[in-house]
Amino acid sequence: MNLVLQTDSYKFSHWKQYPPGTQYVYSYLESRGGMFDQTLFFGLQYYLLHYLNGAVVKEQDVIEAREFVDQHIGPGVFNFNGWMHIVKHYGGRLPVIIKAVPEGTQVDTHNVLMTIENTDPQCFWLTNYLETLLLKVWYPITVGTLSNAIRKVFLAALKRSGDPGLIDFKLHDFGYRGVSSEETAGIGAAAHLINFKGTDTVAGIRLLQKYYKGTLVVRPDSGNPKDVVLKVLDILAKKLGYETNSKGFRVLNPKVRVIQGDGVNYWTIQDTLTAMNRAGWSADNITFGMGGALLQQLNRDTQKFAFKTSSIVVNGEARDVFKDPVEGHDKASKRGRLALLHNEGKWATVPAVKGDDPEDVLRPVFRDGEILLTQSVAEIRQVAHGRNATT
Repeated sequence: MNLVLQTDSYKFSHWKQYPPGTQYVYSYLESRGGMFDQTLFFGLQYYLLHYLNGAVVKEQDVIEAREFVDQHIGPGVFNFNGWMHIVKHYGGRLPVIIKAVPEGTQVDTHNVLMTIENTDPQCFWLTNYLETLLLKVWYPITVGTLSNAIRKVFLAALKRSGDPGLIDFKLHDFGYRGVSSEETAGIGAAAHLINFKGTDTVAGIRLLQKYYKGTLVVRPDSGNPKDVVLKVLDILAKKLGYETNSKGFRVLNPKVRVIQGDGVNYWTIQDTLTAMNRAGWSADNITFGMGGALLQQLNRDTQKFAFKTSSIVVNGEARDVFKDPVEGHDKASKRGRLALLHNEGKWATVPAVKGDDPEDVLRPVFRDGEILLTQSVAEIRQVAHGRNATT
């Protein structure tokens, strides 16, 4: 894939539309709200390593892109000299700096998660050229956020009626066949594996391996999940027996468990666990398998992700950039250079101070084609769920 062509068509002409004398463009990523009050940040490392690391632009890529844009839009639109500057002066490495929160961090919505800025004043146009690629991080963040929310629901049920130590295998990924592409499967399944360790989506395991360093199970099929699960539990209890645990809930014979894989989503999981609790069944008895609802039944607006410019430098003078629509204030954007603070359990996006700010959670992860920081899946799980994964 030619990176120069991995952008929206309308961006090919943006280099001509900035104010004369523009030197630096600074943009940020945030979730502007949505289904959940927090997002679990994950997936940027994959995009950096797979698409942006090292010398990613060659002269032939630039020539090919010019030929394409000349036919697609018209001659003179494509920024040939700008891209050739990157090839000749940087060997095809991208002169931008990207900062982001540590992967696995759970951040309140309406806060900055990532920033990007060009490091060469001649490449001011590059910052937002990369929006099309980088904004796709909405997908692993949203899958990880959904999966994490279900983990919290299940963990509460286990604390109430069973053993929280069983949490890691309580939601199984059945989504491989239900997604739109192999890459979607890998990225989405990897995000789920930050929260749980059960998956049938091989692509997710392989992605984590590359980019991030004996019980009988009875599976019901069709029907309302909460009704079917209760019936199956009663049948198994009569045939194979059960015990009552220390919390007063029934636990099946340890040689048998139930996995519900049909009609499973964030809400039906809660309904089923509640029904089990009311019927005196421990959450230890069940695991859920979630397919398309985990990896595909969501979109960028699930958490209302946006990538916006908030500052530019023109002839050495910094200017705030923002929008605040008269109708639709929920789409108002932030202004200026930004920092993310976390104090006493609360998140806040504030104006950035000059120089390094030790309190800023955003860390440089990419600069001028070089990956500055990577995290293993174990480290990300540690950030997401703490030293004790059952808390």
